[in-house]
Amino acid sequence: WLAFGTLGVFLFTLLAVTMHWSQYAMPAEFMAMSVISVILFGWLSHSLSVSWRRERTKAYKKNLFLVGLLLRLIYAVFTYYYNISYFGAPIGSTADTDFFVSMGEMYADGLRHFNLLTEIRNSLDAHYIAFDDTAYPITLGVVYFMTGGISDVFIPFIYKAFMGAAVPLLIYNIANRHFGENVARIAGVFCMLNPNMIWWCASMM
Repeated sequence: WLAFGTLGVFLFTLLAVTMHWSQYAMPAEFMAMSVISVILFGWLSHSLSVSWRRERTKAYKKNLFLVGLLLRLIYAVFTYYYNISYFGAPIGSTADTDFFVSMGEMYADGLRHFNLLTEIRNSLDAHYIAFDDTAYPITLGVVYFMTGGISDVFIPFIYKAFMGAAVPLLIYNIANRHFGENVARIAGVFCMLNPNMIWWCASMM
């Protein structure tokens, strides 16, 4: 009943906001994706929390990672082709993402020629960004370097899917240390199914 109540509140809020600020309404497909993600979160979080309750810890962790990875890979592949059809490019909206990709490619080139620090210094001077803003482009640079630059978008999506699937395991370990096994298992499932965290796996932001 809690899941149905949450879904009801979400649908009511979505409808009310859309009617009140109709000029800022999301496209219909984005609304549909939002509703589907909330339904899946409510239904799967309940069913998986119950069905995995008596699993051994090793089996639970394995399930947590594999199901989380599968969901993220499916969404990454869907988003890749959706971006091509909607935006005309797999990168999606080029706002900011072009910047990150170009920085990542520059850092990958720096790794190939053993002058990464020089490339970082040059980018700091050229773009007037702080050093901590280079962490994500450096990560992209390492991914591009290790994969030979075969894909500027799809391979990072896959990388992020694996990293995103590992986060619920970390949440489980932290929650288990502080609150015990039962709370940790629910926290792990909630984290695995969190729509926002799944969404970021298929974004170049």
